[in-house]
Amino acid sequence: MKKILTSFLLMAIIAGCVQQGPTEAEKPEEPPVVEQPEKSLEQEKPEEIDKIISITNEPIDIQINLEQYKNQLFIQEPALSWESEDAKKFNDEMSQLAQKCRDELTYREDGYWHTASLLNTQYYINDDILSIVIKLDRLLADAGNGPSEFMTYNFSLTTHNQLSNSEIFSIYEISNNDFQYELDKQLEKDYLPCSTPTGEDGVLEKPCYGDFVGSKGGRFGETSMIYIKDRVIHIFVHVNQAMYQENIDISVYSL
Repeated sequence: MKKILTSFLLMAIIAGCVQQGPTEAEKPEEPPVVEQPEKSLEQEKPEEIDKIISITNEPIDIQINLEQYKNQLFIQEPALSWESEDAKKFNDEMSQLAQKCRDELTYREDGYWHTASLLNTQYYINDDILSIVIKLDRLLADAGNGPSEFMTYNFSLTTHNQLSNSEIFSIYEISNNDFQYELDKQLEKDYLPCSTPTGEDGVLEKPCYGDFVGSKGGRFGETSMIYIKDRVIHIFVHVNQAMYQENIDISVYSL
């Protein structure tokens, strides 16, 4: 009887040890929860992107000494697969622009090229918005090149309609004044308004920006070229100083 009682007590003690969890001091530290970044449609399902937009690459066979253009010698013609009127309009515009680039490739009598237009395309997806950036470069063999020209298009992935700047701001609940404030802060770092009085030499100390920011002078407007990349609204601004001209890409507003 004594042996049975002893065995029973020992089993109860063992069972209690098994059921008892570690003390707070003995518990291993749980790893922190790391929030995963939201994946864009392009990152998550690249095969679906190919069903939305296609880009035809047409190489241009010319010899060029301008290093920055050596890896861009082609005409990229984008096309959207949607049946919306806005998508059809975009496709028509891109088809006409690509053909114009082909027509502008001219050669001299000695066989060397004289003028060439390069058309390059980038696109980005953020939330329900597809942003397309078209870059156009016109080159002259004997006179270098002018500033790159840009065109931006923003489409809804749901409606397949093109979005105006106001519609994009409405989606993200951004006011024009808030955007303009952030834009002004970025511009003030490296540029001056072109209305700034010049010094005695007649030259501004920094490049200036003028009426290409928006439809009304230096203010942001519907004609401003904006697009969204990595959840940041960008804008292209035309700047110049003396003979120097360029269209610059500025990251303005984080979403």
